[in-house]
Amino acid sequence: MLSRLSSSNSSEIFTFRQELATQILNSHDPIESLNKIEDVFIKNNIPIVGKVYSCFEILHPNLEGFDFAAPMMSPVLQNSSMMGRKTIIFSDLLKASFGSNNKSINSYLKNIEIGSKLYKDVKSGQIQLNMLDESQRGELTTFSKHLATLYNNTLHGKMNTEKFSLTGNEIEDISKLEKLFSPDGTLDYNLANRVVRMFCGLAGIDTLEQAKEYVRQKKDSANIRNRMSSNSEMKLEAGDFVKGIGDITYLRNILQNGSVSKEYLGSSAGSDSTPLDTDVSMIIKEEGTIQEKIEETASRKYGPIWFVLKRDDRFDITRTSTENSSEKKDMSKLEAFYTGVLGPDHYGIRTGFASSEINYILMDDYNP
Repeated sequence: MLSRLSSSNSSEIFTFRQELATQILNSHDPIESLNKIEDVFIKNNIPIVGKVYSCFEILHPNLEGFDFAAPMMSPVLQNSSMMGRKTIIFSDLLKASFGSNNKSINSYLKNIEIGSKLYKDVKSGQIQLNMLDESQRGELTTFSKHLATLYNNTLHGKMNTEKFSLTGNEIEDISKLEKLFSPDGTLDYNLANRVVRMFCGLAGIDTLEQAKEYVRQKKDSANIRNRMSSNSEMKLEAGDFVKGIGDITYLRNILQNGSVSKEYLGSSAGSDSTPLDTDVSMIIKEEGTIQEKIEETASRKYGPIWFVLKRDDRFDITRTSTENSSEKKDMSKLEAFYTGVLGPDHYGIRTGFASSEINYILMDDYNP
């Protein structure tokens, strides 16, 4: 099994081979799980975040294996239905991916924009199909593959005994899928926006322009915040969060996909005592140097690289060491909650966070 992961034709499987191996070996039927996961990565034309969530569903059908009554579990997930939990998790993963300026998300959005316009122009007669150059024809082919994969993963598509198969005639294939995607049986709708809403709607992103704006806004706000920080003294204050990572090889994955829980193929993947969240430490004391403050946290042993997330209005604290919040939760914010498993500073952030949320990256003396 491990050799199959290392020799896979999918570059994405090779990239996640360590994380996948840990998860697959812990599944009920590792060989069956591997077969299904290979199909997801090789056949599905969706961004990485969609493939990661598909793997999660294969390995944990109906959230099997998680005790939502456990005291260290996210209060928001505890108080949600089964479908609500799935929706929240996928929404969180989308936001982590979008907010990390993920290459596969950007490529997907770019193709939806170009492919839908080419299809519209050919269909209306503004452009002749045989006049498209090789690059444009490739965009149209990729667009048809994206639509087919998206349809085959809808409830209606899954209920069909046969999956939608492409014929190689892009205009005919897209035309059929356009009818299948219609919200009301007519073709009086924007296909690009419909695709984005079907894939990203759970995260509150309903149009192509909203998706592009979300990525731009996260990049711009992180850029402004970090430029301001560079002109002031670096501080660790009470209430700030720190996350340690033990190997610089994880950094590339985190910067592209966000720092997500191990169950979603996050760095050093594998379930732990606080599942479905990414572990962080809260700075408790105001006194001391940055190094002294980190030394007093549970995150100290997970270095020598630490992410710092300043405590501000990005966070909704749903549980502290003394109380649970009874207020209505703001789903647009990052949920942070006390777990206490590794000490009084041990918190979790539900699902994970985008790399654009990182204020500082601290590093000890490190020689890889």
